[in-house]
Amino acid sequence: MLLGDTAFNILTLDRFTLWATIMALPVFAEFLYRLVEGDLKESLKKRYGSIYHRLLGGLLVGGILFMVIFTMSLGYFRPSQPQKIKMLPIVNFLNQDMHDHWRYLTLGFGDQMAWLAAQTNAMTVDGNYHSARRLPELTTKAIERLENSKFRGVEGIGSLQQFLTVPEKYNLKYIFSNDKFYDPILYFCGWQRLQQLENGIMVWERLNVPPLPAIIPKEDVPSYLKIMWGTIPVLTVLLAFFLNIRLLWFRATKHRPLPEPAYMYSWNKPNQFRPGLINLNQLWALLVLLILAYGGYKFYLENKAQRSPENVVRAYYDALDFKEFDKAHSYLAPSSGVSLDQYMLEVSVTDGLLSSYAKLDSIGVELVSSSDRMARAAVHTVWITPLETIRKSESRGLVKEGSSWYLIPNPPQRDIPPDQFLTSNTTSFYNHGRRKITTQQTYNEDVLEQPVLEVLSASLIKNGDQYAIIGEIQNLDRVPADVTLQATLYNEEDTALTAYNAKYHIKHKLMPKEVTSFRINFEKIAWREQEEEMPSTFDPAQFSPVNLKELPLKFNLQCAANVAITDLYKEVALQQLDVYDQELHGTLFNAGVQEVTVPQVLVSYYDKDQNLLWVDHSFIEEGIRVQRKQEFSHPLPDLSKTEVISRNMANCFVNGLPNAEISHKIFQEGRRDYKKEFLQALPRNSFEFIKIELDHFIGNPK
Repeated sequence: MLLGDTAFNILTLDRFTLWATIMALPVFAEFLYRLVEGDLKESLKKRYGSIYHRLLGGLLVGGILFMVIFTMSLGYFRPSQPQKIKMLPIVNFLNQDMHDHWRYLTLGFGDQMAWLAAQTNAMTVDGNYHSARRLPELTTKAIERLENSKFRGVEGIGSLQQFLTVPEKYNLKYIFSNDKFYDPILYFCGWQRLQQLENGIMVWERLNVPPLPAIIPKEDVPSYLKIMWGTIPVLTVLLAFFLNIRLLWFRATKHRPLPEPAYMYSWNKPNQFRPGLINLNQLWALLVLLILAYGGYKFYLENKAQRSPENVVRAYYDALDFKEFDKAHSYLAPSSGVSLDQYMLEVSVTDGLLSSYAKLDSIGVELVSSSDRMARAAVHTVWITPLETIRKSESRGLVKEGSSWYLIPNPPQRDIPPDQFLTSNTTSFYNHGRRKITTQQTYNEDVLEQPVLEVLSASLIKNGDQYAIIGEIQNLDRVPADVTLQATLYNEEDTALTAYNAKYHIKHKLMPKEVTSFRINFEKIAWREQEEEMPSTFDPAQFSPVNLKELPLKFNLQCAANVAITDLYKEVALQQLDVYDQELHGTLFNAGVQEVTVPQVLVSYYDKDQNLLWVDHSFIEEGIRVQRKQEFSHPLPDLSKTEVISRNMANCFVNGLPNAEISHKIFQEGRRDYKKEFLQALPRNSFEFIKIELDHFIGNPK
């Protein structure tokens, strides 16, 4: 109540448990004293004998030792920290080629992030001492650190998304990832893999991020406060240490007789422990033991894996969630004939957002039919991924063999590639960077020109209570481009209202002459206001639209491009498309030689005049293996509330130059309409045409 919800969530950590334990020590010490050599000992021996007293003391000591050993060894069975990371390769990377002129961020490092920060002069947006942070993206949420944001659910991923989407705001250029869980969100936010260090840490880079300014604003602190902060805590500990050592030294050497402390005279030694209190404590202990026994019995009934059909289903999915495939295989019916080798082989070739990056959030099991030996259950699961929440419903058959229930395995996929051996001719790109080894600034001839882009269309629209910038952009150059878009909204007096970058609704990597649709949402810092309530469950797709006090009438679009040499795989094609039940249903085919981990479908909607109305996207939960197909579905939105505010492209800029000049220079005779060749007619009440584009993340490029 005094601290408030946010401060309470941040500050109530293990330190409060430590102080509570210290406060309870005097009471517990008196209890032990009276049990070992006080009135409680005499009362127990008088009523029940010395054996009962010794047995009770032994049980108490054994319980304390068990808890101590259990607490000390818990980290071996359920590690709370990652394995030790060799920091030298990361330190060397930050110290070379002026990499320490930008901020960095660690993911999946645990407490070792502080050890890295102590070895380098580079700055980080994160911090181990989280109470000293000042960024509202961190102070408005009860997230301890960004590096373990996945454990804080919507608060953690929500904060991380804002740093990944607008990294230039924080001069954040490099991310050191020790957890592949974050790979999809890094890729679809526009980051690219730079290299893998010798210690296994993957380095991610964001292009077009300005370095830190030479002079960083800093709130100065008076010198006497700095001295007090650096000396008083240490001197307090040293003073207490020397005072205690002095008393122990006098008692050990008997240098001079010491008077009895005053508290020894003020304490009345108890003479007799009340018999009624002993009986009450015994009844209380018996009641606690009965409750624990009943709770343990109920826990056994509800969690014994193969006692009932519901239990075996929950146990199977729990084993899948923790990647315990050997344990999961033990819940499959032995009569099905699926060996452990066959099962592990089927698991090894399965990849995708669901199988590789999802964590089970909840599961519901409903028995559809049941008999003594057979059952069928409807399984409803909710999986959490860094990109979205996946809800699945499937029907599973169960069989009882002996006294145990088992799951009937699903039949394996029969999608067999047409070719055994496949060849692929691709164009590869390589950037030398600095050709001469020097610490000086990069020579002019080694600086690559920025690829030429053109904004084909851009509009400020309002869909419900959400403002967005939608449009299309094309790479006109002969080299691939890494694209970054930033939009700013203005009122009638040209006052900036808000700004944000494109995140998921764009293809960040464009091949020469490739076109992509885009949508820029304007997101605010969630739960910053006191009256806003945080959702009780984790939703990675949670979006907090910015609250604008004035009506936006104009927009500014800044487009920047850099030469891209990675993540240029374009061999996935749309093979089939059907529309029914207000959904698009299609099939994707991977014709290349790379296994696609997370496919993405971008859908653009146009009116009867082929003007862009909206851009939407869907992530496909399963990956696409080489020369195999994958089905997808995408719901069609209702765009009846979509309102176009402005289509004025006068303030669109590409690499700092006006967009209008680019088209006149390159297409002097004018360019023909490109849309008719790519749009598909799909008449609906709120739109007439659609265009489908594909993007994809490859988790293990070869």
